[in-house]
Amino acid sequence: MTESGGTNGTGTLFKVTTTGIRTTLVSFPSSAMSFPSGGLTLAGDGNFYGSTLKDGFSNYGTLFRFSPGSPALTAKVVFTGNPGDQPGTAPNDGWIIGPEGHLYGVDPSGGRQSKGIILRYTLAGLLHTVMELNPSLQGRRGYSLHRLTVGLDGNFYGVCSSGGESNQGTFFQLTPGGVMTDLHHFAGQGLSIPGSEYKGTIDHNLLPGSDGSFHGIAWREAYGRGGLIYRLGLAPRPVPPPVISRLPGGDISLLFSGQPGRPYNIERTATLLSRQAASMNRASPGGRVEWIDRNPALPAAFYRQREVTP
Repeated sequence: MTESGGTNGTGTLFKVTTTGIRTTLVSFPSSAMSFPSGGLTLAGDGNFYGSTLKDGFSNYGTLFRFSPGSPALTAKVVFTGNPGDQPGTAPNDGWIIGPEGHLYGVDPSGGRQSKGIILRYTLAGLLHTVMELNPSLQGRRGYSLHRLTVGLDGNFYGVCSSGGESNQGTFFQLTPGGVMTDLHHFAGQGLSIPGSEYKGTIDHNLLPGSDGSFHGIAWREAYGRGGLIYRLGLAPRPVPPPVISRLPGGDISLLFSGQPGRPYNIERTATLLSRQAASMNRASPGGRVEWIDRNPALPAAFYRQREVTP
């Protein structure tokens, strides 16, 4: 995606083959939607979704859909600014896919206080405000949002570049149900660098690590240059014990815990020293791995869960 250029000078969508051949798929029309921003997101319906910064009406931008194989762009939401049924402006950081398949985006200056809103768009065509930030009512909460990231636990995580205890930004968790919790307030001492004033992520989004932690970039506000790459770890979640039960008919039901989306082998063995792979399942968005042993032929059996590694 380009933010300008094309037939109308207002942006294009393109594809590049593995051999490096680039093809322009569509040019954005200057009248209805123009100047795309934030990249494309592939949703579960097989279509791509993205934002434009302007539209042909109020110039608050759009959420558009692009279907592969079709030259047409469809405006699914035309934003109206802070008031109205479709509040805010189009998220200029683009959209992400939540655990349940909906699209999520942030408008850093939306809402009645212009401190930011978090939006959810369902593939059925419904736009909903998940949360509106209002530091005057929410205490020391941060504002000026950046793009959200989905954690391994199925919750959303993100950073605000302003607000918090030192007005240097915050790191927060947001549940799919809309409950926000501040996990860290950025400040010199908070980043374990005494005597410096480092501000939270400004121009970059959080990147999730394979261990459930997050990485970002902070810059030194006092001098306007320099900075660091930081890592924010989460406290380990309590791991529920496995649940094993016998079903009517003799089948064995097993329920283990795991990282959402990760693949696991469930092994059934006659002794603790032997190994026999029985099934490979992925953990649900809630972090549960389920399997039913429909052939429990052993007089006694041990079950073991192992994560599948590349």
